[in-house]
Amino acid sequence: MDRIGHTTAALGKGFASGAAILSTFALFFPLLLLTNIDLSVLLLMDTHLLTGILIGIILPFLFSGFLVKGLIKSILTMFKETSRQFKEIPYLYEDKANPDIKKAADFNACVALDSLIIPAIITLLFPISLGYIFGIKHLVGIVLGTILSGFSLSYYWANFGETMHHARKHIENGFFGGPKSTTFRHISIVDNIGDGFKDLLSPSINILIKSVTIISILVIILLTT
Repeated sequence: MDRIGHTTAALGKGFASGAAILSTFALFFPLLLLTNIDLSVLLLMDTHLLTGILIGIILPFLFSGFLVKGLIKSILTMFKETSRQFKEIPYLYEDKANPDIKKAADFNACVALDSLIIPAIITLLFPISLGYIFGIKHLVGIVLGTILSGFSLSYYWANFGETMHHARKHIENGFFGGPKSTTFRHISIVDNIGDGFKDLLSPSINILIKSVTIISILVIILLTT
């Protein structure tokens, strides 16, 4: 049942990425109509358009980096809070006292929300600022670049995380040395990293693609009216 559940989750993440790219393309073509840019211009690679595409390609990588940094910060915060409670709460280590779950959850929520500030600023700042400073063609390029790199990244994060989880389960069943082997210890570490990829980065990239496209459409409407 665990294998079936994770396989279903992997398929669901794949469909989510596909739905994100289809819906974003559905928004991208009205974007071209609003800007009166001919599709032939995309093939000619105007300088402004090419610059926007390069920025858009970088955007998902920058976004993912700050998310991973926030995830690491959240994990370290929980380690510190757990260690503090073991030291300060009497008899907790002997399982004779209850931990302060509310305080730990509060710390975790605060760090998680703080970690989302910079990714949210990136999502809003790039389309709005570059649209007003450099013009409409930059916005179209940013959307196109974000779609191209974000779509491949979303699939990569989801597939990598799910593949590592299934590999761990496969080794647990006795293959490649079994659960007591060095291979299992190594794949367990990689699986923990893969959980952050498939559960955090892959869904977040889908949100980034849609958000950048919608914000760009709104900015273009404001610039053209």
